Amino acid sequence: MYRNALKEDIIRVVEDLDGTVESTDTIAKLKIKIEKSSTFESDPDFVKTLIQNCIDERVSRNERDLEKQKIELAKLQLAQLEKEIELQTAKNEALSLNLQQLKKVNSFESLCDLLISDKLFETLNKETATHIGIREAEDWFRPIDLAKECDIYISSRSGSRKEIPIACGYTQDPFKNRPRNYKPEIKENYPQNLERQNKNCYICGDSSHYARDCEKRFKLKESNSHIHNRKNANTLKVESEKQNDEFAQLQYVNIFVENQPVTALIDSGC
Repeated sequence: MYRNALKEDIIRVVEDLDGTVESTDTIAKLKIKIEKSSTFESDPDFVKTLIQNCIDERVSRNERDLEKQKIELAKLQLAQLEKEIELQTAKNEALSLNLQQLKKVNSFESLCDLLISDKLFETLNKETATHIGIREAEDWFRPIDLAKECDIYISSRSGSRKEIPIACGYTQDPFKNRPRNYKPEIKENYPQNLERQNKNCYICGDSSHYARDCEKRFKLKESNSHIHNRKNANTLKVESEKQNDEFAQLQYVNIFVENQPVTALIDSGC
């Protein structure tokens, strides 16, 4: 009967049965008051139902309170998130505005140049980047100007050492204006005609000519002369019972290969 019942449930049942509840009453005393009431003596099932209803109402009330707490917590989290988004948006707008004002960006083309310059700046080494940063101060170099500044700095540091300028690849194509019959310059000290110093012929051993110009190149060797001087040689002759006219009667057929007409020979099986 009192299963899952709390003290507040029992107190409420006693009050519903027109009983008095004192602050010093324990759960045991409250149960005794319920069981000694006239309602319990006349209808105990009614009292049991009353106790169960009090328990169910308390559980439902607690569940509703818990849901309200969850909703309030979600509202607080949402409000906090909205404030963070507004703060971040304001920071981004302020940063973008300050960057545009600082870099003097007032058009789409200048914005593109700024992005390209930033990408080029990221590829520079530490020393060159420091030099360019000092040169830029509060302003910024456009891509072509940045490339020229890098060329000037690199050439000033390299001295006599030749280096490929950075601006070459960005401003002009070195192969664009070349004529079709262009030939690279050849150094004067580079040998033009390379002649072999050793002309030893591997056929006759003479050093005055190559083997390709040797007179003995096509002469027969003495060791193989008997092969060409033999007069008696065994020969083989193949005879067939069929006449030549039968072989001459070949049959052809027209076929298509990849949509192209082709005349093909039929295999006779001979």
